[in-house]
Formats: sequence, structure tokens, C-alpha cells
Amino acid sequence: MRAIGLLALIVVSCLALSGCWSKTELSDWGFVQAASIDLGQDGSIKLTAHIYKPGGAMNGGMQGGANPSYVDLEAQNTTITGASRSIATELGRRLQWSHMRVLLISEETARRHNLSTLLDYFVRNQEMRGSSALMLTHGQASDYLFIKPYIESTMGQQLLEIGRTTMESTGRTVETSLTDMTVISREPVPLLILPFLKIRKEPSPGPFLAGLGVVGFPQGKLAEVLPNDAAPYMLMLLNRFQRGPLNIPCKPASGHARTERDSFDISHLYLHMKPDIHGDELTMNYQVAVEGNIGELSCGNVNTSDEVDQFTKRISEVIESKLSDTIRMLQSKKLDTLGIGNYLYRHHHRLWREWQPSWPDHFAESRYRFKVKVTLLNTGTVTGKTS
Repeated sequence: MRAIGLLALIVVSCLALSGCWSKTELSDWGFVQAASIDLGQDGSIKLTAHIYKPGGAMNGGMQGGANPSYVDLEAQNTTITGASRSIATELGRRLQWSHMRVLLISEETARRHNLSTLLDYFVRNQEMRGSSALMLTHGQASDYLFIKPYIESTMGQQLLEIGRTTMESTGRTVETSLTDMTVISREPVPLLILPFLKIRKEPSPGPFLAGLGVVGFPQGKLAEVLPNDAAPYMLMLLNRFQRGPLNIPCKPASGHARTERDSFDISHLYLHMKPDIHGDELTMNYQVAVEGNIGELSCGNVNTSDEVDQFTKRISEVIESKLSDTIRMLQSKKLDTLGIGNYLYRHHHRLWREWQPSWPDHFAESRYRFKVKVTLLNTGTVTGKTS
């Protein structure tokens, strides 16, 4: 009997422990999937919250008369804290930031506000994920949240996947988070690279990545927007290029230019930089190892070893030329987004202390050399080369 009574007591205790002891219910929260920051009236800040809506239709649609799976609310205030509280009072729920995928900042806002100060609310918020992505936008940042997502349930998730897929598949953007901003703002050469978005209006509104924004600290303001064509080679120089296609121009025939292009699909790229220092002269020596496969072939054949050598030589020449163009562009703007100064700070500290006051000029006058080795793994045909 005593055993039965003890067992009953344990069962009752377990039932009591299974209850919810928290005073906060899920219905008290509004889960923010994305947010945008624009300039408001009279110098205020306009915050737009892209909030997940329970029970809404998938893909943000209106199928079967259902509601979208998100709602967009905005408020203006002199601080992010004040704007977020205003949105909460309109929504009737507290904003919960732990599920935020993307934070959008308009180009105009980034040129006029210090991002470290502007985003201080998010950095200090204990609910925030440091991995939340940061992106810059051409025009109003809130416009991007009002677009209907193609396939994801919210635009926040859609933008996150656009950035991730673009970086992993084409090498045309970077992934930059709140934590990255905090870390890079404390570097000796504090230049932060951010994805830059635009809206394609036809055939239907849709966001696309159109370049890279460079923010310089401690001012924390947008200094430059680099063109989209330079993005893959910027990632190569940072040794962050994962994979992507490379178009190879055909050689002129009988003095006439050709419009055809070969395509080489880079599957692996490794870059190593070693500085060569002589007095006040700096030369950056780059060794680049590239592996990949033929995507499309319009200009010739790769049936023999000589033809393979000629093809890989053309690829090497294109990569070296594009990398050189990218460095010259950065030098003309005196933007060391390649981390050369940070490398000298860590490995040549005494020299860095001497060069630091005039580092932008030193970077602009530095030289560079490339040694590019391309390996063709597969031609994509039955008889082609395989590794």
C-alpha cells in the first residue's frame, strides 16, 4: 500500500511540473522576421517591422481567401527603442527579435547616420541574434518588405536566401551580420562590406543584389557602392569565393571581335597573399589556385592536352586581368577592403605603426603580382578530361 501511495504521489507531482510556469504566453509576442530603417520626417527614424502572422497563407499569398503570413507595421521616432514600442502598441503584442532574419538599411540612411550608433539598440538587445544579416538598399528600405515573396513564407526569409544562394552559387555578394559589424568596426582598417539591393520592376517587382556597399568606421557611414561586376573578384581577393561561373571571351578571328563566350564553372578557388616589403615599397604577391569544369564551349575544342593548356591559359589571363582591375579600382578610391592593413598590423606591427597615419596613400601606391594556376577537372562530355 505504501508503494502504491508513493507511486500516486510521484504521478501527481509530474503532472504539476508539466504546466507552464512562465507568465509570458506565445500570444503575447509578435515575432519579427525582418526590419528596415529609413529616414523619417524632421530627422527622425522610420522603423518598419515585418512580423510573422500565425495562421496566414504560405508564400505570402491570398490563396483560398486566406491572409498573408506576415504583416508590416511602421513607426517614426528619434530612437529605434521609441519606434519599436510604438509598433508594439499598434500590434497589441511585444516585439520579439530573436527570429529576425534580415535588417535592411536604406542607402540615404547609411550615408547620413553612423551605423554603430544607429544599430546600438539591436546590438544591446539580448533577444537579437548576432547572425542576423545586414543589407543596404537603393531607395526606401521598407519598399523591399512590401514585395510579395516568390517562394518563402515571408520576405525576410526570401531576402536571406537570396543573399545566401548568391554568395554560394555565383560569388557575387557577401554575407554580413551584426556580429561582423561589431568586430570589423574595431579593426585597424575598419571597412565593412555589405550587400547592396535594388528592385527589379519588370515583369513583377522583385529584389536583386546589385553590388557591394563599403562602410568606413569610426564614422560608420557609407563611403562607396562598388559595381556588381567587381563583386566576384572582390571575394576572390578576400579568399571568400566559393563557386560560380566565369565568362571567357573568345579570341578575335581575323582581326574581328567576337561576341561568343566560353563559360568556366569554378568549383574551388584558393588565394594566398604574401607581402614583399622593401623600405617604403609594398608589393602584394598573390598565388591563386582555381579548379573547375567547362560550362559552355563556343570558341574551340579541348580534345588534346595542348588545347586544354590553351583553354586554361585563357582562363588564367582573364582572372588575372579582372583581379588587377579590381585592385586598381580600390586603389583609386583608397579603400583597403582587402584587409592588407589588418594583415600588416598583425604580422608587421612595427612597420604598421609607421605607415598607419598615411595608410590609404600607401595602399594606393602599393604594387601587386599574380600567379594564377587553373586546373580543368571535367569537360562535361563522355570523352572529356576527368580528375
